[in-house]
Amino acid sequence: MKHRMEGDTDAELTMLADTYKLLGKRGYEDCYEVHMRKLEITLDLPIVIGLSVYNWARIKMLEFFYDVLQCA
Repeated sequence: MKHRMEGDTDAELTMLADTYKLLGKRGYEDCYEVHMRKLEITLDLPIVIGLSVYNWARIKMLEFFYDVLQCA
């Protein structure tokens, strides 16, 4: 609860106040429920392109291994 209350008054801690929603439940003793959310998610390179490049490189390495190195 500390960051939540400080984030309401201090402008530098507003990110903590928005990110961590801390709800204390006395019925569960010392357990807390934490809700987290990201304000913005940016993907510079789509995952599909990254996986395609990874798979292409893996296939090229396997071809090199079986065609060149195992022939000797």
